[in-house]
Amino acid sequence: MGHCTVCGESWPLSEKRVGHCTGFHKMFNSDYSFDKHRVDFKCLDPEEVGLVMSEKGYWATKPDSYCPWNMPESPLKHLNILEKV
Repeated sequence: MGHCTVCGESWPLSEKRVGHCTGFHKMFNSDYSFDKHRVDFKCLDPEEVGLVMSEKGYWATKPDSYCPWNMPESPLKHLNILEKV
């Protein structure tokens, strides 16, 4: 398990793309979602940048927003590198 000693949040290490912001202490379902909440090295409120809470309790992009691994028929699908978090 991954664990933050400051806020006490923990997450399974099997969820490789999950990110924890050590400044804001929020969980994100992908590198893309994590990066979206950071502007000029500062944390922004996830809702302000268009993220939504996922079923697992992680901040995520909206299902209809552009993100390569959110697309039903992603051009990257054939590479077998996409995984759901």
